[in-house]
Amino acid sequence: MAYRIWCLFALLVIGKGSRSTMSTATISFQRRQFLPVKGEDFTMECTYFPPSNVRTVKWKHEETPIASEWCTTASECTPNISNPTKYKLLADDRSTSLTIINLNTGDNGRYTCNVFNLHGERSATEILKALNRVPPSRVFISDAQSGRQYLNNANISITAGESFSITCGANRARPPAVLQWLVPEDVTVVHQDQSDVIHYGSYISRKALTITPTRDDHGKILSCIASHPEIQRSLRSSFLLNVHVLPSSVLLFLTGGNQSLSTVLHVQEDSPTSITCKSIGSFPATELSLWLVGDFGRTPIHANVSSNRSVLDDTLFDTESTITIRPDATNNGMHIVCFSNMDDVFFVKVLTVRLFVYGLPDNVVMIVRGDMLEGSETNITCTALNGYPAPHIHWYIGSRNVTGNSSVKTSINSADRYDAESTLTIITNRFDHGKRLLCQATQPTSSTLCSVNNTKVLQI
Repeated sequence: MAYRIWCLFALLVIGKGSRSTMSTATISFQRRQFLPVKGEDFTMECTYFPPSNVRTVKWKHEETPIASEWCTTASECTPNISNPTKYKLLADDRSTSLTIINLNTGDNGRYTCNVFNLHGERSATEILKALNRVPPSRVFISDAQSGRQYLNNANISITAGESFSITCGANRARPPAVLQWLVPEDVTVVHQDQSDVIHYGSYISRKALTITPTRDDHGKILSCIASHPEIQRSLRSSFLLNVHVLPSSVLLFLTGGNQSLSTVLHVQEDSPTSITCKSIGSFPATELSLWLVGDFGRTPIHANVSSNRSVLDDTLFDTESTITIRPDATNNGMHIVCFSNMDDVFFVKVLTVRLFVYGLPDNVVMIVRGDMLEGSETNITCTALNGYPAPHIHWYIGSRNVTGNSSVKTSINSADRYDAESTLTIITNRFDHGKRLLCQATQPTSSTLCSVNNTKVLQI
């Protein structure tokens, strides 16, 4: 394995060449990217500027020449290496590199790189010290997304069909540990190349794996193995796949009614009403909770929860959570919220429906505008407050329906319910004297006769 050192050292240029070229000429050892480890091949690279095909390069260890190269053109170079079994020399018009084979403590010391060309002579030095081999301190597995590290033989929860990256790492090794993943053949994975980073005189090595699991991968074991020349037995860390299947759908609906997705629920005032939140086809069973949410906060609602094998796939679960409420007018406009989640995977789905509570107005008030005189036109107002939907107002004199002689206007109040006001215009006569005038407010959506009435006996 070859390693390189980088180190910057710029010198003034002497010799031939223009003054501007001489003032900008440089030579440098490349910054260290690899560590010099005993028993490994190690490469030092020296770069120079301006580039030159006609040059002479000399390498020395302390004061002893060990390699040189004389080039008259780009393709005509004559190398001279004192010990070819110990050193290798490579060069081009911008750099020269010396590889030391099987590094040992005898290779410690100062190395000098000299370059002679038309621009003059430049040299740079670097001190080399061979480092002892060190085995990795441990092997770890971490979540590539969050960086969380897992203990050996941990269960890792992932979601079927979603890509998940996991990283195997080994710390404090010289040279780097060699990492290998052991994966069952039928698990779909993509392997990443190993990376080795110098950290305080040793290596941190990592090798990532991207898994795209299926439901069939649940319970399978994946392992990472770290090999190193300083350990007789490889280090291993393993984990077990805990594959979750997210629900195919989550629904919120009136129990026994249409299960299609809706954003509103219409319910009858003061009538027991069941509402169901349902999760379809998950593993494990989805957790469900229901809340009543209004302007002043939210309140949990006790629910009956049941989970059964899914009718679509008996390896999955369908879960239902059902509440029973008896809504009143104050619940109009509030929301029923269903939270569905799985604790050990990141899955949260929130469904919200708004309640519209059908109900009669609170009361009906009748006001006569002016005196009732025979043959005169009289306006009578009937007001019905806080109904939903907008109440219908009917007028009767005795058994005679006189609604056609009335007008009506409605408005939405601060509680998102309706106030209705109807004005009846009649020309009174003495035959109506003593008859009952009825103002009747009805709920237009009710299947039964529901009304709030106010009556007045006509005095003409």
